[in-house]
Amino acid sequence: MADRPLLERALSGGRDALEGICQATWRNLYSFVYWRVQNREDAQDITQETYAHLLRAAPVVETRDGWRLGLLRTIALNLA
Repeated sequence: MADRPLLERALSGGRDALEGICQATWRNLYSFVYWRVQNREDAQDITQETYAHLLRAAPVVETRDGWRLGLLRTIALNLA
């Protein structure tokens, strides 16, 4: 999967691209967040908010390989 083009399509309103990002990372990200907060509802909220923050931060994020699960985890930790 080419990360940057997928993220760029999501930023330009490509709903299928955003869904692709979420489908590819949701389970791992949610599990990570749940492990930190130990509350199902909080983990769901933080996981959803993480994707919103990714879209806001993406234009200024400089990564060689585009977004990665590590970036999502960093955002989620900051939210938690």
